Amino acid sequence: MGEVFQFHREIIVSGDDPLSKTIAEELRGAGARIIKINTATDLLGAGVHRARAVVCAGPNDAVNLEIALLAREYSSSVRVVARLANGVLREAVTAVSGPGAILDVADLAAPSLVEAVLSRNAHQFDTAGIEFVVWGAEAPYNATLREIHADLAPVAVVHGKNSPTPGEVVPCPGRDLQVYAGDWTSMIGVKDELEARGITVPPPTATRSRHSRVRRAIDSARAMRDDVNPFLLPSLAFALFLTLGSTAVVRLTYQNPRMSWIDSLYFVSETITTVGYGEFNFTQQSPLLRLFAVGLMFSGAIVTAILVAFLADLMLSRRFVQTAGLRRARHMRDHIVVVGLGSIGVRVVNDLTAAGYDVLVIEPDENNRFLSTVAELDVPVISEIQRCARRWNRHASTAPAGSRW
Repeated sequence: MGEVFQFHREIIVSGDDPLSKTIAEELRGAGARIIKINTATDLLGAGVHRARAVVCAGPNDAVNLEIALLAREYSSSVRVVARLANGVLREAVTAVSGPGAILDVADLAAPSLVEAVLSRNAHQFDTAGIEFVVWGAEAPYNATLREIHADLAPVAVVHGKNSPTPGEVVPCPGRDLQVYAGDWTSMIGVKDELEARGITVPPPTATRSRHSRVRRAIDSARAMRDDVNPFLLPSLAFALFLTLGSTAVVRLTYQNPRMSWIDSLYFVSETITTVGYGEFNFTQQSPLLRLFAVGLMFSGAIVTAILVAFLADLMLSRRFVQTAGLRRARHMRDHIVVVGLGSIGVRVVNDLTAAGYDVLVIEPDENNRFLSTVAELDVPVISEIQRCARRWNRHASTAPAGSRW
């Protein structure tokens, strides 16, 4: 943190996850006296009335919200910094929280992840209606930061191999800090000022591919073919054989009246599907034909139930969507794979798609609450990783030479 601050009052930190522990360590390193709590009932015992700030950094939104609101009730002047992942809740609490801030780890971390993925050296953000840019570059020659970057505010310097202290990180340095050729310098300034100096935020270098409706229909049909139950086709073949064979039997043996081929097919279809409209029946037919009708009705009920079960499993199960996502993934090139669809992952996916990049998501949890958000962004998702990997390898091994996988 550059320099050590002397705090005259304690800072209360709640939470027991890695983030809250890191926050406590950083504040302690800056000279603060830290009081750790776990629940809102610990606030009074921790001395919230005399505390400088309350940091609610645990992973549970409900606990953080309870501690933040209770701290504000106990003291109107204490600074409350709370971690809330729910966007609607965060906006509502921000409006009434008083001194402090309501933050989301995903909002803070996602831009840095996106920039690292895209190898960008500039980050743009908006504060109080003013557009700022944090920009990084190597020092072109030995000089002070003021001589190289004029009035841009320095954020950090990482000394390079030409420096007497290579690898040293200098946070928040002064403009008169001596830097050496090859040192990495990170500066901040108003967007207009940087653009006047020829420094801009890099535009997207890719455009999302858009598949036509015909292409998507073909992919969906192929996905359905790949994911079909292996017993579906034999069941369809048996149903067809049963229908045509029974049609021939009825056409040749049904008496009074004699049936045409169309009437026979219609009557057999009624019998197999057990819907019977009453136009025909086997009451006045021979005993053998009536026994045949009994067997036909039982066979038809079984075959119909099996076909309905297979088709329902195919159309309604998540496997169809997952297979369609895998097939789309095979046609993607120069795309970005995001593994894990948590609050940070979904924000990264959103930022990357907004920047014009093709994204593929790998998320093993089929009940993940962010899947609907990704679906709205038209981003393919692979869930059953091991099964998809085996299928991918099988197709890749049987693909002709020169195929793109």
